[in-house]
Amino acid sequence: MGEGTLRSFMAYYRYFWPLLFLVGLLTQLVIIVPIWYRIKENGASAKLFSFLGLCFVCLLFAVGISYIIWEKQSGLHHLYKLCLFMVGVQVIYWIMNILVMSLLNVRLEQPPVNDDIESAE
Repeated sequence: MGEGTLRSFMAYYRYFWPLLFLVGLLTQLVIIVPIWYRIKENGASAKLFSFLGLCFVCLLFAVGISYIIWEKQSGLHHLYKLCLFMVGVQVIYWIMNILVMSLLNVRLEQPPVNDDIESAE
């Protein structure tokens, strides 16, 4: 499985996807949700500061991961392309994550509709 081929890459995800899903879910519940609720209660300046901090952290992770997987023989242009790709992946992830969290908040803040329950009057 550690041969570096497409088949070994697919085998890695085939066997480890439950563990990867569990790690992602626990990360979401333990880290992201508390931060989301804390930011939600703050004002606009705190939200802007949090957004800029998130962008900075994403940029650092993108550059770090890109540098780790970059082959120096391929040149700096390839490193720039890797950084751009990694930033794009993280931007798409965070857009989807923020969208889902926003939709869940709207859904959780709505009062329940009890059309199917008859009143006791």
